[in-house]
Amino acid sequence: MGIADTWEFDGVDWQQLAPVLAPLARHGHGMCFDPGRARVVLFVGTGSFSQFRDTWEWNGTNWIPVALAVQPPAYGTATMADD
Repeated sequence: MGIADTWEFDGVDWQQLAPVLAPLARHGHGMCFDPGRARVVLFVGTGSFSQFRDTWEWNGTNWIPVALAVQPPAYGTATMADD
């Protein structure tokens, strides 16, 4: 079983946060910061027994699941970048 912690770095120290809602523990996911919307986007990944097809956004307080009109296939490893 993986760890599903949420941590935030303020430029000096790390702080563990306790959001009300959060994605399940995973690895091999893609994650990047969207500066235009000031959100971190998390995409797919692999859990203990399955591959995820979900997308989440961190708004600085909580993780929010994103409902997409077209859901991409599950990936075991993803890479992301902001453009």
